Amino acid sequence: MTRTALSLLLGAAVVLSACAPKAPPQAAPVAPQPTPAVAPDAAPQATPPAAASEDSGELLRLLQSNKPEDARAAIERLTRLAADRPEDARIPYNQGVAWLTVGDPGEARKRFLRATDIDPKLSAAWLNLGALAERNGELERAGQSYQAGLRYAPEDNALAVAYAGVLRQQRKYDEAERLCRDVVKRDSNNIRAYDELGQIFMAKGEHGLAKFVYDRAFYSVPGTQDDPAMHAHLGQVLLALNSKVRAREEMEKAVAMDPTLVSARLALSSFHMDNHDWNATLATLEPARDLAPTNASIRMNLGTAYRGLGRVEDAKAAWEKALELDPANPDPLLNLAILYGDTLKDYPLALSTIDTYLSKGGTRTALAKDWRAALEEAKKRYERALELKKRKEDQRKKAEERERLAAEAEARIKAEEAEAARLAQEEAARAAQTPAPSPEPAPAPTPAPEWPSTATPTPVPPTEPAPAPAPAPAGDPWGGAAPAANPSALGMACQARGACGDPALECAQDAVCRQAGGPGTGGAGIGCVVTADCAYGLSCVSNACSVAPAPGSTPAESPWGSQ
Repeated sequence: MTRTALSLLLGAAVVLSACAPKAPPQAAPVAPQPTPAVAPDAAPQATPPAAASEDSGELLRLLQSNKPEDARAAIERLTRLAADRPEDARIPYNQGVAWLTVGDPGEARKRFLRATDIDPKLSAAWLNLGALAERNGELERAGQSYQAGLRYAPEDNALAVAYAGVLRQQRKYDEAERLCRDVVKRDSNNIRAYDELGQIFMAKGEHGLAKFVYDRAFYSVPGTQDDPAMHAHLGQVLLALNSKVRAREEMEKAVAMDPTLVSARLALSSFHMDNHDWNATLATLEPARDLAPTNASIRMNLGTAYRGLGRVEDAKAAWEKALELDPANPDPLLNLAILYGDTLKDYPLALSTIDTYLSKGGTRTALAKDWRAALEEAKKRYERALELKKRKEDQRKKAEERERLAAEAEARIKAEEAEAARLAQEEAARAAQTPAPSPEPAPAPTPAPEWPSTATPTPVPPTEPAPAPAPAPAGDPWGGAAPAANPSALGMACQARGACGDPALECAQDAVCRQAGGPGTGGAGIGCVVTADCAYGLSCVSNACSVAPAPGSTPAESPWGSQ
């Protein structure tokens, strides 16, 4: 295998320096939680290739492309080289750089450790080991890696500045400041040393000294104007000094130069939140969250923006994630308490959350107690309002129930009336379809009896004696018959006397069965005026119904028709 030289490349180290996260609009700002600022200033120089420079150039291109597919191709080439050159520390180092590009920091760390085993003086490997530990929040391990590198390379400026950053985060400000001043003495143009020194003064609250350091760097150190981190950190200093216009200008310059600079995005989001421009806040912070998923300060500010937009569940999730990422900082609990109380109206949970904040050593005790008292009062008002609302709701339900019952009763009455009307209509329709019975003819009035003349009657020759008149039925003093025993025969046609089959009925002159004793049904011997007063087959002779008319007499005209 052709021997080729390897270029030493530093792995990507995320620059994270937090600005003060914000609480909800009505809350005071939460204290800053600084995060690591690790950025090695230069990569070690590559050893000139012994042969086949085209191969080394291609390998260098693959390593610098920052594309995972190129990084995998580089890993394959480096693996083949490692078999031929097992004692070259640059091979596992560059494998570590490639694994970082692929996205596997665990494999990268193994390769960096292998490089330090082969060559403990390879400071770039120690630097990346420390940066990986810082990314995971392991400050002790990071400091140990930087110290180990400094033992083999005590004047390595990149290692010294990185170790100063860890000491700053551990609040060992004097030792961190000494390291940075030593670097500036050795290299007065070291931008990273000036940057870290300014951050140390910021952490100590000496904002004037911090601004002096950055002003000097921008004035005298070449390349500072083109360094996005320097612009971002100067913006932080100016913001602390309440020079907001210039601070925002510096932050915008930093983001324009390097959109991946998380510290600048985090600081710039503070300006958007001050203006309650929640959409701009999200546009600034959501990319930063993706770049630095373990940064708790980003989650704090995202939670504020989500709540400003009414995205309650997203706000809750962001603040809970901030607690998960930085359990030592209980400040998100204050924001959650306000969310539970003011927005979700879960006052017991809000009060218990404030109690948890105080029990975890939250430093803003006065504010927490004020909020707790306010939440207690809000809880009482809310409960009173709920009780009043419940009473009104009960009254409304009772009124609705009364109205419902009245409506049901009215509907029932209407239904019954409609049913009665329907039944009446049906009855009327059936009656209209059934023919009415023929009305009985009204009986003719019985004519007054014609009293016999006082004149002497003309003697009539003797004839066959007429049968004695039938006695009137009992119960009728005027000779009328008793009620018919067979009423169904009343009105039947008949052709002879006695044909009606009922002594109370008689065949009348119109050949119809009628009540005996009535006009037209008189029996023999019954007084009459005209023949029509007599029963069928009898004639009125000498004012008495007879079987046959007297000889030579003319029967009177019958009202029932011809005889």
